[in-house]
Amino acid sequence: MSNKKNKEIKENDVLDIINSVGSISHDPKKALEKLLDLMNKYKEKGLTNKEKEKMTDLIRKHYRIYELDTHCLLSSSVDEIYKELSIKFARDITEEYNCRSPSEKALVQMVTSAYIRFLEYTNRSQFFKDIEYLSNEKISYYSKLCKETDRAYKQYLKSLSMLKRIKSPPLKVNVKTENAYIAEKQLLQNNPNFNSKDNDSKNT
Repeated sequence: MSNKKNKEIKENDVLDIINSVGSISHDPKKALEKLLDLMNKYKEKGLTNKEKEKMTDLIRKHYRIYELDTHCLLSSSVDEIYKELSIKFARDITEEYNCRSPSEKALVQMVTSAYIRFLEYTNRSQFFKDIEYLSNEKISYYSKLCKETDRAYKQYLKSLSMLKRIKSPPLKVNVKTENAYIAEKQLLQNNPNFNSKDNDSKNT
C-alpha cells in the first residue's frame, strides 16, 4: 500500500507536467535553444535547406518574442507608409525617456500606436476637403473618423503622461520643525505687536 501511495500523482505534480509540456512549443527559452543549436551547426558544417528554413522561421519568431525591442508586431499593425516611422518613433521615445523595464517599453508602444493612428485618421480626413457633395454615408464616416482621431489623441496624451509619471523621480519634502519654530520665534521677537494684531483680528 505504501508503494501505491508514493506513486499517486498530486496536484502539484499535474501542474509541473502541464507546464513542462506547454514549454516545449511555446517557451521562449526552448525556441532560443533551438535557434542557437542551428546557428552553431551552421557555423561548423552548414545546414540543409530544411534546416535553413527552420532557422529563418525561428529568427522571425524571435522578432515577435522580443517585440518590446524590435517593434515587429507594432509596425505590422499599421499601414505600409507608417511602418518605418512607427519603429523609429518607438526607438526615439525609448531613448528620450531611457526606458529599460518591460512596463516602460510597453507604454512606449502604446504611445507610438496612438500617435500613428492619430496621423492616419488625420490624413484620411483630408480627403473630405475636396468633396463637393456629402452623402449621409460620407457624413457618418467622417463623423466616426473625427471621433477616432480625438480618441487616438487622448490615448496618446494619457499614455505619454503615464510614461512621464513613471520616469519622474518621486518628490521628497523634508520639513524641519525646529527651524520653523526658531523662525516663528524670531518673527515674534522682532514684531512684538504681531501676536496682538492677530488676536484682535480674531476677536473682530
